[in-house]
Amino acid sequence: MKKAKILAETFGDITGDGIYDKIVLIGNYIDEDKSTAFENLQLLITDGNSKKIYSVPISNIVGYTPTLYLFPFRNPKISDIFISIPSGGSGGFNYNYIFGYKDNKFVKLFDNKQFEKMFNYKVEYIDEYQVQIINEKLQKKFLINITYKDQEYLDDIYHDDGNLKKAIFGNVLGLNQVFPIDVDNNGVFELLTMQRVVGLYNADLLGYLETVLAWKDNKFDIFHENQYLAQISF
Repeated sequence: MKKAKILAETFGDITGDGIYDKIVLIGNYIDEDKSTAFENLQLLITDGNSKKIYSVPISNIVGYTPTLYLFPFRNPKISDIFISIPSGGSGGFNYNYIFGYKDNKFVKLFDNKQFEKMFNYKVEYIDEYQVQIINEKLQKKFLINITYKDQEYLDDIYHDDGNLKKAIFGNVLGLNQVFPIDVDNNGVFELLTMQRVVGLYNADLLGYLETVLAWKDNKFDIFHENQYLAQISF
């Protein structure tokens, strides 16, 4: 049986009793001689007061160089556990998790799958060299001007008058990056999430959707409907 390696560790009060606890992230190398990839990730949490050790398994994923930090997402005096794990793929995707102490146990408060169920999007090319992204839940629409694309790209999609030759759709990909940030400077952190908006294929990057989430009613939800589009242009 492979011996687990310590990948990251930190200390902080995550139970709310005022005493620092120890948080360790461990995992197994898939092949220690050939790769830095890890699997079988789990948290080992030692309660600073009782010395009780909690084992919290992470979803069945493979990742690289995980990071482990503490942020107060629910209460300014109690920290939660934030983990970000690069997938190693070319898209720069990370697996992101938040765990917190609740009802005398540690529970998952956030992960990519939870976030990706929150919204549905429609991405379509429209006339006049534009792409529109519609968040169907929020009824918000964003427009991207793609006149910066090379002429061959545009000629495949549009007639000379700027009208579409046929219906073409893009996509909003899964959660790419997550950044803890205290938006309203009240000591409780929110989450800034980023998703890639792509056109004809996954490498055809058009922009990023940025969504701010905050803890509310026992879950992370959009913060004052704060969602933005950062357009890519060259």
